[in-house]
Amino acid sequence: MNNFISYSNYKKQYVLNETYESYVELKLLAQDIYNVYQKGKLNKNVFYKIKTFTNRKYNVINDLIKADIGIIIVDVKKSALGAFVEPIYYTIKEEYKYPNGYIICYQGKMHFDTILHELQHAYDALRSRGKYVNTKMAHKQIKFLDTPVSSNLGNVDDHIKSYKKLYYRTPHEKSAIFVGTLGQINFFEDEKEMMLKDFRTVYEEFKEKYKGYEYLTPKDKKILARKFSQYYYKLKERNIADE
Repeated sequence: MNNFISYSNYKKQYVLNETYESYVELKLLAQDIYNVYQKGKLNKNVFYKIKTFTNRKYNVINDLIKADIGIIIVDVKKSALGAFVEPIYYTIKEEYKYPNGYIICYQGKMHFDTILHELQHAYDALRSRGKYVNTKMAHKQIKFLDTPVSSNLGNVDDHIKSYKKLYYRTPHEKSAIFVGTLGQINFFEDEKEMMLKDFRTVYEEFKEKYKGYEYLTPKDKKILARKFSQYYYKLKERNIADE
């Protein structure tokens, strides 16, 4: 299994606990928010605090719940479906009620995988105190955006392709896309989640749904494969424990 780790090696290493646990809790929070949206109880252009959507007790993301992260739906057309807005980008008084940032959903809609994606950004930003984007790749991305197209490649298509490579290879985007993609996959054969699907089947689905996978480096893909296999084995352990 090239790039993957075997279940026996996983048992020896027992890694990715924090990623697994935080993902499980972020997914539950995203589901609670999305459920309220589906019931038609959210108005557009109104800020809400994410902690008002859930009554669950969280062990890993408790600080995120306490941080007064906001969320808002706006009827604005964008290429992206959502974004996590940090305080350094605030321009209006209403935004400052959310000192640790807020999630914005564009196009007047809310999508489950988008909420999960942006919650991961919010979580990473909070636990790193805003340093999660302070990487060489992220700085290259910002510098690239500030450079005129003509002085880069002179070709718009090549310019867009080069930007996408930078965007999809930044650590914080890989982190958010990873959990967002997991949220789109049904790992089980049955509704009661008693039978885990074949590893290869769900991994192929994961690669198909992972946005920007084609722009990742071979090293990125190797790390991604290991993370996915580790997550799958965590599910396997949970599945075995439930038998």
